[in-house]
Amino acid sequence: MALAQEAPAPDDGAPSEGLTEIVVTANKRAQNLQDVSASVQALTGEDLAKAGINDVSRLEQMAPGLVFAKGGNDAKIALRGANSNSTFGDNSSIVGVFVDGVYKPRASQQTRAFFDVERVEVLRGPQGTLYGRNTLGGAINLYTKAPDLSIPGISGGIDSRFSRFNQFRNEMFANAGISDSFGVRVAVMTDNSDGWVKNLEGRNLGIADTFSVRGSARYKPSSDLDVILRVSSISEKGNPAGMFAINGACRTVQPNGLTDPFGPEFDCQNPRRGSGGTVDFDMLDGQPGMSNKDRRTVSRDFVNNDSLRETNATLDVTAGLGTMQLRSISSYTEYTSLLGNDADYSSNPNAREWVEENNKSYTQELQLISQWDGPLSMTVGGYASYDELFFSYSSLRHTQDNLAARPTATSTNGVTLPVLTGTPLLSLDNVINSMSNTTQMINSRYLGAFGELTFAVMPEWRVIGGVRYNNERKHAKNGNAVYVGDLTPNSPPTDPREVFPFDWSTATAKSDVRATFENVTWRAGTEYDVADDVMAYFTASTGFLSGAMNQNGTVTQPQKSRSFELGLKSRFWDRRAELNIALFKARYSDLATTFQVANPANPGSFITMSSNGGVLNAKGVEVTGALLPVDSWKISFGAALLDAKYGKFGMNLPGGFQVLNGAVPASRFIDLSGYRPPYTPKFSFTFGTSYDIDVGFGYLTPQAQMRYSSSYFAHGGLPFDLSGYQPSFTQTDVRLALSDYESRYGLEFFVENIEDEMLNQRTQTGGDGLQQANWGMPRNYGVRTRITF
Repeated sequence: MALAQEAPAPDDGAPSEGLTEIVVTANKRAQNLQDVSASVQALTGEDLAKAGINDVSRLEQMAPGLVFAKGGNDAKIALRGANSNSTFGDNSSIVGVFVDGVYKPRASQQTRAFFDVERVEVLRGPQGTLYGRNTLGGAINLYTKAPDLSIPGISGGIDSRFSRFNQFRNEMFANAGISDSFGVRVAVMTDNSDGWVKNLEGRNLGIADTFSVRGSARYKPSSDLDVILRVSSISEKGNPAGMFAINGACRTVQPNGLTDPFGPEFDCQNPRRGSGGTVDFDMLDGQPGMSNKDRRTVSRDFVNNDSLRETNATLDVTAGLGTMQLRSISSYTEYTSLLGNDADYSSNPNAREWVEENNKSYTQELQLISQWDGPLSMTVGGYASYDELFFSYSSLRHTQDNLAARPTATSTNGVTLPVLTGTPLLSLDNVINSMSNTTQMINSRYLGAFGELTFAVMPEWRVIGGVRYNNERKHAKNGNAVYVGDLTPNSPPTDPREVFPFDWSTATAKSDVRATFENVTWRAGTEYDVADDVMAYFTASTGFLSGAMNQNGTVTQPQKSRSFELGLKSRFWDRRAELNIALFKARYSDLATTFQVANPANPGSFITMSSNGGVLNAKGVEVTGALLPVDSWKISFGAALLDAKYGKFGMNLPGGFQVLNGAVPASRFIDLSGYRPPYTPKFSFTFGTSYDIDVGFGYLTPQAQMRYSSSYFAHGGLPFDLSGYQPSFTQTDVRLALSDYESRYGLEFFVENIEDEMLNQRTQTGGDGLQQANWGMPRNYGVRTRITF
């Protein structure tokens, strides 16, 4: 977590104190950011608001090296070569996200909107010692604002933003300082829009319909006791821009039409069964060639009434115990999500699919932090959590299509195969002719005990050592729910819970599996103060990703990471300049690869599984810096150079591909050794600047923020498939803001993504050879107003 403390305003005629001092607790204790021997980027709530960052998807605008990918509601974050391609079922993101110190176990929880934020920090590299499981590649901490006891009486504010696609977002807060020792705070966020993905047949996709509220109470009778209770509720009734994808990307094929990742031709038709006679994906705008308009235009007869709800209660208690400080963080979270999708991706009424995700999570963390003077400092603690996950995927076909209408073609080695084209409907009558469900109920218990010591050998030289014991037990009950709905309904089902109710006693393909995962993570290093405001450091650290329970009853073992980092942190020019450099070398082992097996209950579709057995090596350089040439002019920049390649690694050819280089392969296993992994640009760069112009009653501030990234592949599995190729790009945001001297009122005009770059956030090969594609937001523009009182 990062807490920015603004330097006091100078007296008239006094010199500036330079760049803002930032205090972070990334190491579970308060430290100046420049004194932390790790690559950490900290952003205050004000920083986020000025940059238009409302959720994790736009953090990459200011964090070079971080790449955000998305599938439905799932965040698929990539950092330092590692990526979160597989977050389906029991699989977790490689970057842990923590809100007010509480871990968010589901990748779909990580994409929830920010509001009333105090600070955010991005920790690069394994964080297995102090943070535990699922921080293989790093961690993101977000802290919300607690009641402010320094302001007596009632205070508050409203921050409103109206932008393209009729999106109207409001943040409101009220703070009551009831006494010197007690206060309460209520924050509300609403977000509504028409949806940024145009649907030619019905409701748009990407509709925002969110109401979030957080209430907090704080009791601080003395410097030795601080108690904060937070209770929050998030309700979303809109829909994401696609459950698995917004629409299809053009796929590579052989001249005879057989799908081939090395095919020389592009085919943009919709290949899904039941989609026959509908418009090709690149013709949605009426012109051949995949354009931005195609990417944000769909033709769907079915748009689900999606719903998401999260309720959380967190009690955070800090108590002084003489020379020690005790901190306890207790939380309970209920999370439910139901997403639906038009499974034929067309205007034809044929197929539907849903993902249901429910999770109850209990966590308890205790930290004991030394406060004594002397050469030794210490942090020790324990962590326990218990999760109850229900995860279900359902699909059905409610009209009949003519599968025999598909033509055939012969591979170069003489195998005759059907050409995967969209098939025509035989009738519009509702006849359930295919139904499928896979369900997992997984209970997870995790225990961790950790400690980290720092010893000053001499005032300018310190050594660090830390270790954590991790023990996780999982119990999975897997099965397929039986369809109980009408086979000839008047209208097709709209709620899978009604037609696929899960009952263990009647479920098919059942398995009951238990697994225990145990490992030790550690961190070691040294720090040396080269001069005032200049520190060099070297660290070695490890992390891991939890083992996963697969739907077919198999178990994926934990994935591991080990990283070495050499860094320099410096401030100079009277603290008006800052330059931080980190060189790292990381090795990820026992990596899980995803593979697909045919779904016997739904021909043409596949079940995604994972297994261990891969190695990835990554090395690179990360640079961040800031300049304050004059008090009114601020400059920030960052860059990341990354060289990442698979060592021993491979995967099964996704089921949607029929041939390799024209031939049916003897083995569908593909050796990916030596390939760059997905979502790993070789070079990325960010730059931001703002200038405060005194206009007599306040400041007029022009601001620009840009990022550049070299090309990379965004296909979730194949790091060479052209449907997932993302060319190099720049994205630039500009803002013009007007505020009074005390920053009580503000008016801002903005344009985000001036270049109108709709990034390929993820492409995945699905059934029938459909290349399911997710695209980032197009250009956005609007106005923001704010008032505080």
